[in-house]
Formats: sequence, C-alpha cells, structure tokens
Amino acid sequence: MECWIAPRDVRAGRSYGDEIITGIENARSFVLVLSRASNDSAFVAREVERAVSKKKPIFAIRVANVEPSPSLELFISGTQWIDAFSGRLGPHIDRLANLLAEEEGAGRASLRPTKGTLSRKRPRDGYGRRARQQPFFLPLARGWFSGLPTTGHRSALTA
Repeated sequence: MECWIAPRDVRAGRSYGDEIITGIENARSFVLVLSRASNDSAFVAREVERAVSKKKPIFAIRVANVEPSPSLELFISGTQWIDAFSGRLGPHIDRLANLLAEEEGAGRASLRPTKGTLSRKRPRDGYGRRARQQPFFLPLARGWFSGLPTTGHRSALTA
C-alpha cells in the first residue's frame, strides 16, 4: 500500500491543485487526520469534499478532542471515527492500519470474501497482505503522529 501526502508527493513544477486532485483520484482510500489545524483548514475541507465526490472511503482519525467544523461534519458525520487523542497512540494506529488493509482487500476481493483476510498467520512466502501493507503504513503513521507540527495540508492523506 502506498500513501500519497501533500506536500511531500507534489511533483516540482506541477500545479499544487492538479497534483492533489490526481492524488485523490488515484487513491483507494482517504485518511483525514482531524486535528485543530485540519479542522480550521479550508483546504482540508475541500480535499475531503473531493474525496467524497469521487466515492473514496473516508477514514477519520481524531488526534485532538475537537468536533468537526460544519464543512467537515457534512462529509464525515455518517462514518465512524477513530478517536486517538487519549491513551497510547500505537493501538489506534494499528486499528487504522487494519481498517485500511481490510478496505484494500475488499477492493480486490471477489464477490465471495474469504475468511481470515487479516489473519496474523503468514502464507508460506512470508509476504501476506497484512505483512506487505502494515510495515509501510505504521512507521509513516507513527512518525506522522509523533508530535510533528501539523499544518492543514499535512492533515489529509490518501492511501
């Protein structure tokens, strides 16, 4: 699983808006990191709106005890959030990674889902879906939430 993040993945010399729209279009899922900064950002609200309009599943993780602004509430009120502002962060990140892996599997699954998609058992090759996806996302997420300053644009990720 790859994770596209603005401004890290905006290519030099390209239109910032075009790159964000392309990132959202190419994403299978959209992760909203709901912080005070992202809640106040008009850009984040627009990115969430674009993701919803493109029928991307939205995964909202609240890293601060804030209620979504009206512009965000409109788009995320119908989905369950992950509240990650209390307790240890690791279990919340693990939960988000599992949900993203499950979504990834659902997007590629046949009409009949198989049991044990998220099993901790690895297939013989040692590179099961879970093994391939979490190692990339978990360090990224843990680094993301490790107290680095969060600007509006760093508050929305596409996976």
